[in-house]
Amino acid sequence: HRDLHSFPTRRSSDLEIVTETTRRWARHALPAVNNQQIVVYSPDSESWSGIVETEPWLDFEYWGDRWLADMNGQAIPWQLVQAESPQLVPGILFPASLEPRGYALIQIRSDERLPVEPMASALHASPSSLRSTRQELSFGPAGIQALRFDGLDMLGDEGMGLELREDLTDCWTFGAGSYRGPVVGAFKADRDWIVAERGPLRVRAWTEGWIGHSRVSWTVSLLADDQIRLQLEVVYADRERALQLKVPLAWQPDTWTTGLPGGQIERACGSREWPVHAWARASG
Repeated sequence: HRDLHSFPTRRSSDLEIVTETTRRWARHALPAVNNQQIVVYSPDSESWSGIVETEPWLDFEYWGDRWLADMNGQAIPWQLVQAESPQLVPGILFPASLEPRGYALIQIRSDERLPVEPMASALHASPSSLRSTRQELSFGPAGIQALRFDGLDMLGDEGMGLELREDLTDCWTFGAGSYRGPVVGAFKADRDWIVAERGPLRVRAWTEGWIGHSRVSWTVSLLADDQIRLQLEVVYADRERALQLKVPLAWQPDTWTTGLPGGQIERACGSREWPVHAWARASG
């Protein structure tokens, strides 16, 4: 992953190889239908289920009355969202379930629309919270004030927020195993949270504000499969400071496991996390 993100030329060539290979495979292996198709393929050895986001090419046309169907012609839920492309390209979300090394074939149709079965998880959005059937995120000027899962509080009283910590280490942090400098700043929004999406597959809200001399835009998304996604856009302007995401838990975990390049380690237990690893898992 480091190579792919650090060297645009390498990343571009890798994506071209993947695109060319999968297009050839789809051309020879998948059934031909008289509709534009989106092919979702998983090379993994385990099954996968979740929400897919993509930007189908419609030759500069608006999405209009188009809808999505599976391989059997049954309508599936979808949501039109803001695309990342600056051109006239729509962004869409839809659910998919893949067998190990399997695929899903999604048709983009413009004929008479069929009814869609409603999603099991009902989503709601307001400037103060995002809710699904099982989860609720509450917002405040410092970030995420509370997270409840099946009615249980998952975060400590201080909530999830951003902190600036003094960092006088060199660029390689030789001899340092943690950030031990004092906290010298915290994020504070200068506007209310704004609802950007209202479902049915994803609800989303965002705000912006300052931390130190740095401008931050913070977007929070809650998906119908109960995933929570955070997106931070930072114009960083603070010297000798580390920007950290603080995640205080409402309980003391029994174990902390952290993913590192080449494996994983067991860590000392604590009720606060600053995620900078490949992944972290708390149990208890």
